[in-house]
Amino acid sequence: MSKIKRKHLTTKNTSKRKDLRVPEYDKYRCDFDRELDNFSDFYSAQIRHNWKTIGVIGLSSKIKSSGEKFPHSLKYFSEMFKKYGSRGRFFHLTSPLNASKILNVGLKGEGVRKNTSMGCVGEIYLVESDSEKIWNYIGISQLGMGLNGLPFDVLEIDVNGIYGEMFSENCNDYPSPLHTMVKQNIIEAKWIKKVSEFKTSRIKYYEDRSELGNLKLEYLQNHYPHSNTISKNSVIEGRYLKAA
Repeated sequence: MSKIKRKHLTTKNTSKRKDLRVPEYDKYRCDFDRELDNFSDFYSAQIRHNWKTIGVIGLSSKIKSSGEKFPHSLKYFSEMFKKYGSRGRFFHLTSPLNASKILNVGLKGEGVRKNTSMGCVGEIYLVESDSEKIWNYIGISQLGMGLNGLPFDVLEIDVNGIYGEMFSENCNDYPSPLHTMVKQNIIEAKWIKKVSEFKTSRIKYYEDRSELGNLKLEYLQNHYPHSNTISKNSVIEGRYLKAA
């Protein structure tokens, strides 16, 4: 009887067997990450369909409050902002479908589907960063349901079009020190221009997560109003919970 040759997951024999390939980012993932990625991939067709035809992935809901709100200026003292912030430059990430509408009728804070489950009526979500690394991370973690290769348009908002109250938020996203919420019903189209297009990269997300996690930890420990409730493990492991 001939001896059965067993194949193992090595770089020599996985390239020809798609079912045996190990993703490049696997060294960055834990079991929970794999479950979330598998979930995203399983619903990939539906996510892409929604993104292309209605402009959101299907997590839109009307919420009266987004949770804790902090002074907008808190972010400027963080190491996160010093490294990746772009003071006075505000951007909005959205689907190509929504971008074309926004460029015609303006960016609305109510009466539209929002690309986040935390979208609140009368609030517009922006990011004060021109970093592609930050855009990709937000695209994967907050807006794109973890999907790889999802197309995004980046719109820049002229600060002259912002007249509402600006504030910061408390959320689980690592780049949250760069987030800006504006209490405003609409930013007129004349203040908006398209500046970039990109597709989400899951491998870049995993490569950048550790660095951004540590920068988020610095923000929470030194600038967050309830810093005494934060533990290092809860932040770095991605399980930071809002303070009571």
